[in-house]
Amino acid sequence: MTGRRLWEWNSSSIAIQLQRNGAEYATTNNQGLRYEVASTVKIAVLAILLHNTSGNLDSTQQSLSMRMIRNSDNNATTAILTNYLGGITSLSAIYSALGMNQTTASTWWISSLTVSIDQLKLLKMVYLDSFSNYLNDKSRNYIKWLMNTVSSSQRWGTFCM
Repeated sequence: MTGRRLWEWNSSSIAIQLQRNGAEYATTNNQGLRYEVASTVKIAVLAILLHNTSGNLDSTQQSLSMRMIRNSDNNATTAILTNYLGGITSLSAIYSALGMNQTTASTWWISSLTVSIDQLKLLKMVYLDSFSNYLNDKSRNYIKWLMNTVSSSQRWGTFCM
């Protein structure tokens, strides 16, 4: 499998899950397509931080999380990964824990590669799995709250309703 940059418009991939019955659908016009996670990785970074702290963030972690999610602040993301999660290898742990088998962490977090069905697994854990083994309800609600307060200039990419 080769990586594709998010802005290569000749290839596309989509995955959806119906809330009413849990049915999942995924399709692509380029088998083997993997794309850079870009800022969508920030949901995974926050999930790891919340998992590791059982949802009990200190004031610095809260401030960094807010900047990372609401404003897509790359420096805040790097600070969380470096200072609280032990670096990029923490991403591999969440990908494994959630069965995101086609997502791989890169040495630079924004260039990690993924597929749409794997991103759906991450969102499912946040939005639909009320009994998630990875996050408690407090943590899931915190992610949802932050994602509902994203700066209007940053509303693109991963979408839930």
